[in-house]
Amino acid sequence: MAASPLSKQKVFMGMINHDNRRTIEPFLGFELLLFRRFQQQPGLWYEWRTNLSRKASHGTVKDLEAACTSGDTALQTLESLEELGVGDIHQDLWFLSVMVHRRPKNLLEFVEMEIERERCKRLPKYGETLMMRYLNLYNFTVLSLDSMFKFGDDNRLPREIFRCPNVKSLSLKYNSLEYLPCDIGRMSKLEYLALTNNKLSVWSLPYSL
Repeated sequence: MAASPLSKQKVFMGMINHDNRRTIEPFLGFELLLFRRFQQQPGLWYEWRTNLSRKASHGTVKDLEAACTSGDTALQTLESLEELGVGDIHQDLWFLSVMVHRRPKNLLEFVEMEIERERCKRLPKYGETLMMRYLNLYNFTVLSLDSMFKFGDDNRLPREIFRCPNVKSLSLKYNSLEYLPCDIGRMSKLEYLALTNNKLSVWSLPYSL
């Protein structure tokens, strides 16, 4: 009898696998929340990206990048952004502040590529979203998405994260998830799936696993 696809995967609902650690840079929760917000509010993305690009043309983005990597706190980084005039960041956009603080090079590189794509009038592929282009650019193999949602948040997982063909490790701990979408079956290379402290049962796991 042929083994099911799940038989070679490691699924954890109540424990942590200490034998499958990764040293590669993962895709983190604040990145998911940031790009989800930008997709919900395209005008916000366009305004912030345009302001940042305008500063880049005057060389001040290098100052921003230096400030972001100097060990400042996220709040200080937020203040630095406002001083540079790249767009006000409201407190409920804390994940934008964290993104600029933790991964300024990723964000700046992505902004530059998006502006160049539009300048050359290259249309995105059908159904391709902003988050999907970011995920494809960095070809993440590890998605570490623990504790992303506060109580009462919309904790539905975006389908984009299940369309990353090379993901080997997916951690979704402490997210109060009640079900997993069937799209998780697309992750053919998945080896490690952590689901500790969610509201899942065996019956809420999709058959596609």
